[in-house]
Amino acid sequence: MSVGFTFSACSLFYSVLLTMTFFSKKRIQTLENKIYGYLIVSNLIGTILAVSCYFTIINRESMLVINDLISKALLIYYLTWISFFTAYILVISYKKENASVEERQKHYQSVFNILTIVYLLISILVFVLPLNYYSKGSVAYSYGPSANILYILIPIYIVVCLVAMFRNFKEIKSKKYLPLFVFITIGTIVMIIQKLNPGLLLMTSMETFVTFLMYFTIENPDIKMIDELTKAKAMVEKNNNDKSIFIFNTAQQIRHPLNMIEQRTEQILEDDNIESIREKAIDIRTSGQKISYILNGAMDVSTMDAKKIKIVENQYKIANLLNEISIKSEKEAAKKNLEFRTNFDEAMPEMLYGDSIRLKQIINALISNAIKYTEKGFVEFNVNSIISFDVCRLIISVKDSGIGVKTEEINKLFQSDNKEELDLEAVDEKDITLDIAKKMVNLIGGTITVRSEKNRGSEFTLIVDQRIVSDDNKIMDMVDEYKSLNKKFTILFVSDDEEQRTFYNKRLNSIGKVTLADNGQECLQKIRKKERYDLLIIKEKMDKLDAYKTIEKLENIEDFNSPIIILAEDKESKEVLIRKGYNAISKDITQVQLVKIINNLKKTK
Repeated sequence: MSVGFTFSACSLFYSVLLTMTFFSKKRIQTLENKIYGYLIVSNLIGTILAVSCYFTIINRESMLVINDLISKALLIYYLTWISFFTAYILVISYKKENASVEERQKHYQSVFNILTIVYLLISILVFVLPLNYYSKGSVAYSYGPSANILYILIPIYIVVCLVAMFRNFKEIKSKKYLPLFVFITIGTIVMIIQKLNPGLLLMTSMETFVTFLMYFTIENPDIKMIDELTKAKAMVEKNNNDKSIFIFNTAQQIRHPLNMIEQRTEQILEDDNIESIREKAIDIRTSGQKISYILNGAMDVSTMDAKKIKIVENQYKIANLLNEISIKSEKEAAKKNLEFRTNFDEAMPEMLYGDSIRLKQIINALISNAIKYTEKGFVEFNVNSIISFDVCRLIISVKDSGIGVKTEEINKLFQSDNKEELDLEAVDEKDITLDIAKKMVNLIGGTITVRSEKNRGSEFTLIVDQRIVSDDNKIMDMVDEYKSLNKKFTILFVSDDEEQRTFYNKRLNSIGKVTLADNGQECLQKIRKKERYDLLIIKEKMDKLDAYKTIEKLENIEDFNSPIIILAEDKESKEVLIRKGYNAISKDITQVQLVKIINNLKKTK
């Protein structure tokens, strides 16, 4: 078996692994990733054709037509791969500043149109021009005008890629261009070797290697977001660590004056000399002043996250909030002839629960800052979301093509020249600066990061978790209604289990006024005495009159029409009771579920 076939077989193995890995993971559909996906598929098809071509050439006499088709299909693969690779390089090299979305799309479309036209013309030539075959022993390959045309086209495409790369010379050191350097270096060597020794068939293996290498250089927004989150987490941990160190140092500083006070106090109690006592009293006063000074400093640190602000959380429609911000910001951007772009995640929940007022103020501050320091170009407002159980993580970014700042000056963005105490409650929305916005972000439990480059623009990323308003969340609002009706909504809980009565007495107390009965007979006595209850909860199995017999007797009492819930022994019993037409709950019911059932009964009463 030839060396060329061995390389092709190994390439097929790695191409299959790469294809499975890439397409088995969720990806954000950027244009770069889409092109790379096509590149992987074409490489897989190409490696299959390369392996097949070896066998068809060896057995050419018995499969003449098939051999011609597969051999020319392999040449078309080489053309397809280099076309996608060139398209990828041209896309990542387009870095026109302040370019609008329409301009970018128009540019990409023109690139694809040119590449498509060239691709179709060369494909026709490959099929029309003759192709010769060589097969001797384990060596088999094709050659001739149809193959030679690719040896001419590939260097031309390489030149095009180099021109595009050098036009974007600021990014030449980017790892994205590594596959291009590898392709030029190894590709040149391979083309020379294959021209001298065509039987080696190294072209497919080289393209597989470059495709595999590109997997580690493609733009991955998920990794970028993880990096941002990691940086934000590191910043939070650093702040917490700084506070811990400060508290430790404060404790150490307080210890000495406390010891001094204790020593001088004991000495005063044993001293009769007035002058000596006076001196010791002065030492105590001095130590007390030191402690007061140290504690005032500690109090300033411990309250710097509060700043007299009252966080008011409420339900709000996130879409309405974002649209309101967008309409206002678009008008501001239009005054400076700036393009205002928006991109909102359609998968965001409809209703969220959080401090929407502060969130709106923070976002407006970030957008206003972006518009203020951008003279031409765009301001981009993006919102993505990650949902986990009943929490929605909002990832809000504001990007601009403004003046930007140097990396070492980023921390100064959130610093204020005003050292006076700031009352955030009195701050108007138009007065919010970046330092105030940063304080508000801390107050609502979020994090904010910045990426900026001098004269290239900035990007602020705000990450904040908000609770999703689901049916269960709405139920919690119903609980508030029941709290206000404690004295009006009455519940009779019937159980012969003392621990159970105690437990449910506490549990139901937040819903209404609870009365307890030890058994079914006591329950009947209370009802016959004309005691009225809005709800009865009766344990299923009891020694004196179980729930069934108790309910049967209750139904015979005149004017009794209160709803009844049976507390079942387990889930299976609950299902049986429900099928029989009873209202039933099991012992493991949650408070939210219990409130929902009670609320429904209250409405239908």
